[in-house]
Amino acid sequence: MNSCARVFRPCIARCLLLVAGIALPVTATAGISARSLALGGSVVADARGTEAVAWNPAGVYMRGARPQLDLFAVSTQVQNNSFSIGDYNRYTGAYLDDADKDYILDRIPADGLRLDAYASAHAVSFWASPVAVTFGSDAVAEGRLSRDAAELLLFGNASFDSVDLAGTGGATQVTAGVSFTYARPVTTVAGGTLSAGITARYLKGLYVQEVIESEGHIVTKTTGIDGDAYLVARTAHDGTGLAADLGLLFDYGNGWQFGASVINLLGRVQWQGSPEAHEFTFTVDSLSILNAEDDDVIQSQDRTYAIEPFSTRLPATLRLGAAHTTGSMTWLAQWEQGLNRVAGAYTSPRISGGLEWWVGRQIPLRGGLSLGAGNVSASVGTGVHTGLLFVDIGFGLASGPTWNTAKGFELAVNTGFRF
Repeated sequence: MNSCARVFRPCIARCLLLVAGIALPVTATAGISARSLALGGSVVADARGTEAVAWNPAGVYMRGARPQLDLFAVSTQVQNNSFSIGDYNRYTGAYLDDADKDYILDRIPADGLRLDAYASAHAVSFWASPVAVTFGSDAVAEGRLSRDAAELLLFGNASFDSVDLAGTGGATQVTAGVSFTYARPVTTVAGGTLSAGITARYLKGLYVQEVIESEGHIVTKTTGIDGDAYLVARTAHDGTGLAADLGLLFDYGNGWQFGASVINLLGRVQWQGSPEAHEFTFTVDSLSILNAEDDDVIQSQDRTYAIEPFSTRLPATLRLGAAHTTGSMTWLAQWEQGLNRVAGAYTSPRISGGLEWWVGRQIPLRGGLSLGAGNVSASVGTGVHTGLLFVDIGFGLASGPTWNTAKGFELAVNTGFRF
């Protein structure tokens, strides 16, 4: 039936392209600074300046700290749950024999291939304890391909009798916004100072696209191939929303700090601009090599129609952490838990740790590790801090210690002034 599969694959590919179109834009997530990336994302107990807005609003309060003006902060991340960068370089554009196809399929877990992509751009943000104001654009994308669908694309329909296309989907959401953060000390406990902070954000939705329903199956019989698939995605181009973050920071003394935060506690975007649904269906009835050119055997239909305005949630996250500073060195540890399942977010816990060491007062050396959501990530970073100007950079690899073995990467750069 391989010749029949060659006829049938374009129909499958057409459906999957709707998903790929959701996952492929360069997209983003909020809160990644060069320092937080380099420290493995373990900064909830030691977030500083404008960085504290996204990690722990209580960190905006720092007695005697110099005001800070961020000129820009950019970050990007791409990762998947199956293939290393070396795999991608090896197989992209290459001829695949059966051994290559087996290798590729073996890398895909039972719940399918997942691709996550992030990017972020923030500019002209200001912090002067106890307030901060930040401006930026953030987005997030996720794409999912069922293992059965991947097997069909690799081998055709000859190697098994039935294919389940359920689980294929994806989503993209892009927003811009302005955040206002205020923090202050609230009480003294056990000789230490407890501070609390809150961030309120106004969000402008720029674009959203998400698969809200997908199902399908293919059955190979002696008489031919039967199958059907159904996919619905919804889109919109304009929306508004609000979000709130809460944070606590306990300065115990002797270099110890403990932090807790809930990010996007009430985050939601209401989409009103041109909300539409895009529906794709196809059916195959007894497809064989003898009737492959018959228009009645394979039937497909595309339909786009207006729908009511809808809302999407932002990824809510709980973080708990500790930090200890001795001289020029700071150790950090953090536990993170996703509170809802939305695009680009995981509900499995993540544990991370980091070390920051200052060479003099000008050059920080940073490193971090994180474990969770099925992978281990390592990161490093540094920077240059003069009396007025600072520049920080962070780089990380996901699920692999080297470039070729990693299943993704992350990069962040930010710069600004302290007065």
